[in-house]
Amino acid sequence: SESFRGYYAKSNIVRNSDIKTPVILIVGVGMETGKFCIQLSLKNEMLKLGLNSQCITYNPLGYIFNMNVLKYDPNIPFPDMVFFINQYIKQLELNDVNNSQCFIINVGGGISGINKLHHNHFGVTYKAYLNATTIDFMVICINTITNINRLKYEIDTLKLLGFKNIALVISKYTYESTSLGIVDGPFVYLADYEDVENTLNRCKQILTDIPIFLQEEAENSELFKYI
Repeated sequence: SESFRGYYAKSNIVRNSDIKTPVILIVGVGMETGKFCIQLSLKNEMLKLGLNSQCITYNPLGYIFNMNVLKYDPNIPFPDMVFFINQYIKQLELNDVNNSQCFIINVGGGISGINKLHHNHFGVTYKAYLNATTIDFMVICINTITNINRLKYEIDTLKLLGFKNIALVISKYTYESTSLGIVDGPFVYLADYEDVENTLNRCKQILTDIPIFLQEEAENSELFKYI
């Protein structure tokens, strides 16, 4: 385990290093959108083929699956966070003895604030990863209350910045809309099948050039095969 503050305090970081190992970045609109399950699925699919990967996660369950668990600190200044992430990944790459074929990274929090009360503070970490290393493939996990037009804007922005390889995963869990104003986070429950299908159809209408998977499909090797 490592933490931003603990690592940065003992480092003298002045610039980004080149990361040669391919990176798969898994992000989401917030908590409980299936990111860790997707990460574990991709890791296991690679192992079935005899291929190793290095996983970075914020989820403490990562300890069980031999992942690198990274503790986020939202109080670290953004430039320092970028440099730290870059050097952290670089050190894993340099010390790799398992011939890892890629990094599979699960970014904590969400890609933006949910509302004025619940800011998804770790959204800054998502931005930091985009600046810390080359992203070869990005997986964005959403749920049934995600604003698809706002999502399209985010994806269009990513493409303008050069992030071309993006896939969407619709989570089987969603948020209770009346609980979105809770500072500690919204109430999470298993989404209604019809709501999931409606979200899928809306995504297909608006995001015509993005591959879209249901969480069950993504966990059942379909996402891995696409990547």
